[in-house]
Amino acid sequence: MPTNLLRTSNKAEKPATRPGSKRSVKRLAQLTAGRVELRLQLLDTVTADLIWRALPLFSIAETWGDSIHFECPIRAGRERTARLNVSIGDVCYWSED
Repeated sequence: MPTNLLRTSNKAEKPATRPGSKRSVKRLAQLTAGRVELRLQLLDTVTADLIWRALPLFSIAETWGDSIHFECPIRAGRERTARLNVSIGDVCYWSED
């Protein structure tokens, strides 16, 4: 299923502070898959900064169990605050490295 992820806030085109530091502007994005649209809020992490800069993304989504996976054209390692268990509705980045 074709998926696109679009930036919806143009206030934070580039982070005002160094990556991973606290910022006051919420970074909101919209994920569209067919007729389904979801609003997302990116966290204040280095990986989220990379994703924000890469938007808009266009990809093919695949399901795997209860998850939806799609490619993202960034390369990042594991964040110090990465979690193994996540909640329903969380958007996660999976690194192959």
